[in-house]
Amino acid sequence: MKSITSWQTQCPKVHKFTIGATIINKAHKIFELLLKANAARGYKRTGFLTEASLELDLLKIFIRLAKDTHAMSDKQYIHLQGQLNEIGKMLGGWIASCFDTKKHA
Repeated sequence: MKSITSWQTQCPKVHKFTIGATIINKAHKIFELLLKANAARGYKRTGFLTEASLELDLLKIFIRLAKDTHAMSDKQYIHLQGQLNEIGKMLGGWIASCFDTKKHA
């Protein structure tokens, strides 16, 4: 989240309030869904995590679009994609653990 916010402050003005705002909104949405998932139990948790995973996939697409439109440097893109991939792995593990718990319960 910090990296994305940092990028948006450096984002060219022409992109700051379009793709930059969309990226920030997606990041906030993911953060919100993860907080809700942490507080929820059972199927509600799984629903929040699944929605967060979909939002993360959309965020990755918008990050790629920012790179392709030169709103983001290659170095920034590589850094953010690495972080988003790591978040995706952790999120996938959390989702898998929810299903494993239900099978053993």
